[in-house]
Amino acid sequence: MLKLIPTTLEHLLILQKTIRPMDAEEVIMLTGGIPLERLTISYFVDAQTIIDTTDDTILAVGGINSETNVIWLLTTTAIETRKIKFLRYSKVKLKELLQKHKFLQNIGYQKNTQHIQWLEWLNAIITHQDNKLFYF
Repeated sequence: MLKLIPTTLEHLLILQKTIRPMDAEEVIMLTGGIPLERLTISYFVDAQTIIDTTDDTILAVGGINSETNVIWLLTTTAIETRKIKFLRYSKVKLKELLQKHKFLQNIGYQKNTQHIQWLEWLNAIITHQDNKLFYF
């Protein structure tokens, strides 16, 4: 079973060591060159961690800015062996989030095809694209 819990500093340290390489590249792209390990803790205020309760493995860390409805998510390599479980959980969690927020939005990295596929599966609408980014 997957569960959402408040992110701790320990979770962030684990994420730093186990982040999917494409997610790490996306962080650098979207922050103007700042790698994950140099982001300050303020980036992660009110973040939530998705864990697999069968073994307490961290699958992702993410959050929503409640003022702008910008949603973000960084995944770990552990997600590769739990894709179906994660997709099913995401669908349920998205319904809950959309009851609270009228819409969610962000920018993504074109090269992160796994994120694009996941967003398409969740019926996200990609509003426009450029050479490196897509907007939803």
